[in-house]
Amino acid sequence: MPRLFVSQARLDEWVEQQRVELESNRMTLDDGRRFQLSEAVLFAEVVGGDADPNDLVGRVKSRRQLDELGAEHYPGSVIYGDTGYEVKDGYLADPL
Repeated sequence: MPRLFVSQARLDEWVEQQRVELESNRMTLDDGRRFQLSEAVLFAEVVGGDADPNDLVGRVKSRRQLDELGAEHYPGSVIYGDTGYEVKDGYLADPL
């Protein structure tokens, strides 16, 4: 099974519906599948609707990757170079 991106909003919804159990940075689905979670963002769009000079829209980057790029992460946004992006905060879920 490939790794998944799970937005914070979706994870909150699943917890409320008791569809997942969280223990530290591990998530267990109600069908028993388990995942290791790490912070990540999904690049949704360039602020202001400008062109995407970095080809990041639609991509997922981990917190570690953002740090390696030198990108600045804020809740709901990332600044990379001279470009601002709206992002969805969440997690990469790697199967265990």
